[in-house]
Amino acid sequence: MTDDLALVERFLRTRGEDAFDALYEAHTPALYALAMRLTGGDQGEAEDLVQESWVRAVRALSSFRARSALRSWLCGVLVNV
Repeated sequence: MTDDLALVERFLRTRGEDAFDALYEAHTPALYALAMRLTGGDQGEAEDLVQESWVRAVRALSSFRARSALRSWLCGVLVNV
């Protein structure tokens, strides 16, 4: 989680693509797996859910307080999408 928190802080400070890419690559497989379960295996719908989840997460990332793991927070965003 420490690495995630450092990446989140760096992304918020610089809006650097490298920090976002690291977060994206670390967490997208788990988000996609969750989206596949939620959509009953519909790949297209799962991809759309993951994309919209990242859009919303980036907008709300400054509200992440590290009370839970970033992945848990991201999964919550996806479920809410």
